Amino acid sequence: MDKVTLLKYYNEFIIKQDYFECHEIMEDSWKSKENFNKNLDEVFFIQVSTAEYHYRRNNPYGAKKNISPGCKQTEQNADRL
Repeated sequence: MDKVTLLKYYNEFIIKQDYFECHEIMEDSWKSKENFNKNLDEVFFIQVSTAEYHYRRNNPYGAKKNISPGCKQTEQNADRL
């Protein structure tokens, strides 16, 4: 993932808190990869922003459903981080 994409994501996530736009930014980056799969870093960011979106809309079930796979992916890739 390039730095510009990550900075755009952080701006939307931290400053604007526009979680839907965060999802869009990372999905575009993810799908632009030649061999995109669910183990790429972009997927983690998509899951986190989707979880935040659900949490803000008082949907804790949706938030938990989206954040759990992201946590598992982080645990599996801890040596790389």
